Amino acid sequence: MTLPSVLRAFLVASLAACACDPQTASPPTEPGPPGEAQPSQAAPTPSVAPTPSVAPPEPGALTQLVFRDAEQPEQGTTFTYEGGVLTRARAFKDAAPERTERKLTQEQRAALQQALVELGLNEAKEAAKEPQRSLSADDYCGPRYWLELTRQGQPQVKLQTGQCGAPAQDGDFITFERRLHDHFIEPLDLEAASELHLSINAAARFPSYAIDLMRKELKLTADSRSAPRVIQLSAAERERILGAFRARKLREQFTRELRGLEAIGCGGGTTYTLRLVRQDKPDIKHSIYLCEEPPHGTLGGDVEGFVKDLDALIAPHLKGAAPSSSGK
Repeated sequence: MTLPSVLRAFLVASLAACACDPQTASPPTEPGPPGEAQPSQAAPTPSVAPTPSVAPPEPGALTQLVFRDAEQPEQGTTFTYEGGVLTRARAFKDAAPERTERKLTQEQRAALQQALVELGLNEAKEAAKEPQRSLSADDYCGPRYWLELTRQGQPQVKLQTGQCGAPAQDGDFITFERRLHDHFIEPLDLEAASELHLSINAAARFPSYAIDLMRKELKLTADSRSAPRVIQLSAAERERILGAFRARKLREQFTRELRGLEAIGCGGGTTYTLRLVRQDKPDIKHSIYLCEEPPHGTLGGDVEGFVKDLDALIAPHLKGAAPSSSGK
């Protein structure tokens, strides 16, 4: 090989090593003496994103809650809240125990803390001193509850209802229990039903509504002695019924079995019974008795408002007039 060809080959190899970029090319390393280790270039250290720090709960924020309706945790129902998770553990006499968890949203966690304040369960209060009365074995004084609250930076609060015949701790335990159960109850889906039946049993009126959602047909029965009046519904009127059902938030709700004097109740109230007929599935049936507070039954939501919505929708039909433009 001639000298010019050797120089040309050397220049080509040097340019390839420099990647043809004088700004980023590394200077050539001078070879060391034979047998001496050559210095190596250290690989660049990869950058590591900083780990986001989790802010501690604010002072006074609810960090743990235990609510139960039996003196022993392995009996009855126990709710536990910790780390944003609400757990319901239920024990049954003739069935295996049940344990269910729900991850609460930020809004639901705030509502839980607000409910404790609204229902008078935020702090322990000394109950009024009342003399105990003598009780028989058949006396029932209502359900008993135990509640433990732990807040950030504050001492633990323990509340409970009193023994039978003794004054009870202030606070609406029954409503709070229902709200805890609401997290584990699926909403009623009217769109999955083929028929809706709603009957009213009151002192002054006994109407019933039978709505065939598939045929868009409503049968109104004024009372048990009257023949039903059939009303054909437009597609828009059917959608108005579905919208009213959602807006009034009709749903299943938890309720306790009434016992003792509680079962007598008051007179002159109104019972609403709702039944949803579903294809290839069992019917869903719930009722509510409205008389004194709190109402009793498994039907939650504004059922009275829903009846008003139905009455307003069918009023033009009952008067013999054509439906309003909104119902066409």
